[in-house]
Amino acid sequence: MNQPTTLPLRATPDVSAFSYTQRNEKYWKRNLFICVFGSFTTLVSLSMLLPFLPLYVKQLGVESQADVIEWSGVAFGATFLGTAVTAPIWGKLADRYGRKPMLIRAAVGMAVVMSLIGVAHNVYELVGLRTIAGLVGGYASASTVMVGTQAPRERAGWALACCRRVRSRAIWLGR
Repeated sequence: MNQPTTLPLRATPDVSAFSYTQRNEKYWKRNLFICVFGSFTTLVSLSMLLPFLPLYVKQLGVESQADVIEWSGVAFGATFLGTAVTAPIWGKLADRYGRKPMLIRAAVGMAVVMSLIGVAHNVYELVGLRTIAGLVGGYASASTVMVGTQAPRERAGWALACCRRVRSRAIWLGR
């Protein structure tokens, strides 16, 4: 009469049997929104600085007009030089440890570095911080890869077009 009742255990599917796209199918729209928003803010912050960079360089103590132009170009290009150096490394780490941790790393790194750029004391610090921004950045590219791999095959083109549209709008708005 007092026999224990046994309830059948609910079978859990073997997660390793699913592809990356299948595992993230219910999250791809949310992740698309987050990636699009993050790419937009990152690219606006990088490109919005461009018109004010010569004024900032002059405020940091560079006197001659030719030197202001030269240092502005060096500071602007340093970001992309840093990105070119580390992009393959971040891609390999994203393949090994996951795309989301790399997006978080890029977002936090960019937030810290871009905040520090506002308190640079001289043009050398500015160039160094812009280089570091390129070294730790890569949010827009990594988010595009994540969206492309998570979106269902029939929606991948639309999702990637959203990413591309936002990237071009952000750069346009920043200028």
